[in-house]
Formats: sequence, C-alpha cells, structure tokens
Amino acid sequence: MRHVKNIILLLVIAAGFASCTDETIAPAKEKQMVTISTRGDSTGKGFSFSQGKFVNFSSGVKPDILGASRTNDKGEILGPIFLSTNTEDSFHLKQEFNTIESAQVFFNSLQTHNGGEFQSITNTLQPGQVWVIRTNDGKLAKVLIHQIVNADTDGLYKNITLEWGILK
Repeated sequence: MRHVKNIILLLVIAAGFASCTDETIAPAKEKQMVTISTRGDSTGKGFSFSQGKFVNFSSGVKPDILGASRTNDKGEILGPIFLSTNTEDSFHLKQEFNTIESAQVFFNSLQTHNGGEFQSITNTLQPGQVWVIRTNDGKLAKVLIHQIVNADTDGLYKNITLEWGILK
C-alpha cells in the first residue's frame, strides 16, 4: 500500500512539473498603447493612467490628460499638445530622439524621475519624445510618443499614439 501511495505522489509531482510550461509563466508585460485625439470631447473625456483607460469627468474619475491643439494668435493650429486636469504643473519633457527605436530604448530603461521642471501644458508633441507626467493621484507616468496622424481630412485634428507606464 505504501508503494502505491509513493507512485501516486510521484505521478502528482510529475504532472505538476509537466504543467509548468512557458504558457503557465506570466507573459512579458505587453506595451500599453493608447491613441488620444485632439478633437476634444464635450463630455470631458480624457485618459486616466490609474484606470488605464479613457474616462469621463462624470464617472467620478478625473482624467490625467486631455488631447488638444496648440494655436497661434490667429487661431491657426500649430500642432497637438496635452493638457492636464491637475492643478499642478504636470508635464516634463524628459528627452527627444530622432528615431522611435532610440526613444524606445530610453523609455524602456526609464524607471524613476530624478528631477526637472514640470510645466502646465506640453510643448507641441512630436514622435520620439519621452514625457514624464504627474498624475492626479500623485504618481508619475512615462509616455513615449510613437505616432501623430491626421484625424480628419483637413488636418485640423490629430490622433496621438503613445506608449505609457508608471514610474517607481
């Protein structure tokens, strides 16, 4: 009888090891990508880093960033920007790169923010920029601008595709 128990125990252990395949190991963290429009939204919709999704002001969660367009004195659109719903200065341009590949390497290695002035709105956004953004809950998010494309035929509005993560 003891011999049978040992065989069953060995089979259970073997089955446990056999089930430990690459599929049971947690997958590598996927890129957290989102596209934000500068078209604006009368409902107050923006992106919340803490929620990891778009939220409306009416939901009780204040978005961290809103897409908008920077204009000159004549009302001509100069390019896309981010605004914050935070009363503090929330945006710090950490670094600009000529290629997305170089920016990606920097973004992937960025773990903490070691200083630098924050401003109330972003400069005109460009692909290859890495931003640090102060969230409404006091955390710091990192953002890599991947792509900016026209959201309409006139080019008045832009879609900004970015990758983001929370800093330690």
